[in-house]
Amino acid sequence: MAQVNSTLRGGCVLGLRIYEQIHRASQAELAALSSASSSDVSDVTRGRGVVDGGIHALYTPMGRIFGSAITVDLTPGDGLLLRAAISVAKPGDVIVANAHGETSRAVLGGVIAMHMVKRGVSGLVVDGVIRDVGEFRQLGLPVMARGFTPRSGSTASGFGEVNVPVACGGAVVCPGDVVIGDAEGLVVVPRHWVGEIALAIGAAGHPEFSPETISRRLEELPPDTPVLGMDSVHRAVAERNGVIIDGAFDDAPGPCAGQRVR
Repeated sequence: MAQVNSTLRGGCVLGLRIYEQIHRASQAELAALSSASSSDVSDVTRGRGVVDGGIHALYTPMGRIFGSAITVDLTPGDGLLLRAAISVAKPGDVIVANAHGETSRAVLGGVIAMHMVKRGVSGLVVDGVIRDVGEFRQLGLPVMARGFTPRSGSTASGFGEVNVPVACGGAVVCPGDVVIGDAEGLVVVPRHWVGEIALAIGAAGHPEFSPETISRRLEELPPDTPVLGMDSVHRAVAERNGVIIDGAFDDAPGPCAGQRVR
């Protein structure tokens, strides 16, 4: 069998590259987006950049994830190159690791998490699993992943690439993109879009509802208020020749029993 040459021009090996620098959004752009929720971003981008809901907060309550992405593409289930990603991170950065959805081996645990905290890393996102969740909680380090396992997966022979575009839960994350993770989910904002997205969210006027405001609005809502958007449901049913049946599915003589009421 012919041997595949994985050496690129310049002598580096494909699958084992570490870029120590990234380009970040400006501090002004980051500040403008800093209070936006993942839902705010999803609304103005029409869902672009939203990460698969299988990658979720591993403990609650958990602090918010926000910052520029330091990316790392790992050998599935092997976290060796995560060390390199952490070593080049700046305070406020978010480590985003593609472990290729591997759930049988953890790519890191509490000991490495301590180094992240010492370097000021603001959060960790893993398309895979971790271990020592209790230690992450104790450290106050926000982490979103597919789950956890006691089995460690790091070896001395793992491959990977640091600060290259990676896939994470169905989204593409490039170095320096802004990552927002909260109770609603996880979303990625391309670095070049940060200012534009912040302006769009401001123009949309997304309100911040306090618990008191939500309670008051609930009390003010009459019990017989039509469900928001039902007019669109009625219109869709009428336009597509559907039916709204005033009856039960198993009423005689069958599922089309009853009458069209709208």
